[in-house]
Amino acid sequence: MTFKEIEDLFVEVTKIIFGDTFNPDNLWLTYSIDGQPGSTPTEDNIYIRLFEKDDAYARQIDSIYEEENGTIIKKSARTRVWLVQYTAYGPNAHSNINRIKDGVFRQDIKRILAGSSVFLIPDLPLARRAPELFAGQWWERWDLFLSFNELYRLPDEDVGRIEEVTVGIYKSERE
Repeated sequence: MTFKEIEDLFVEVTKIIFGDTFNPDNLWLTYSIDGQPGSTPTEDNIYIRLFEKDDAYARQIDSIYEEENGTIIKKSARTRVWLVQYTAYGPNAHSNINRIKDGVFRQDIKRILAGSSVFLIPDLPLARRAPELFAGQWWERWDLFLSFNELYRLPDEDVGRIEEVTVGIYKSERE
């Protein structure tokens, strides 16, 4: 998946978790360029940010070689580990973070993620309260970081073939 596709996947999943109980116009992929939420402290907003996570699983490539149409094709895959940061603002920030935290365990959400080869690492950290002071006013804020593994397939590679092998046997002079 491209980065944009994986971002869109997490937006879709978040919308499904909330259903019609959260305004999708208040769901954002990043912070506004002004450095402040695009709302007031009394509005609920959720921001999603994705980061590739440094992890031992992400450092290995697995490859298999298959014969196709008279040549050898190398098929490779690796795991990309994603750290997904949810930041919720507003009077219902804590409740919204908990709905996300619980929602990623729902079977419908697991099926959607699995359909894109994305799987939750079920080691859930605690949500963190981090109120923000902006323009002399406190904004209620809660953060949650979730980790996911993605099976990432590299493009197939034609590695060629060996047309002919000559094997020779020779006698050593020492014998």
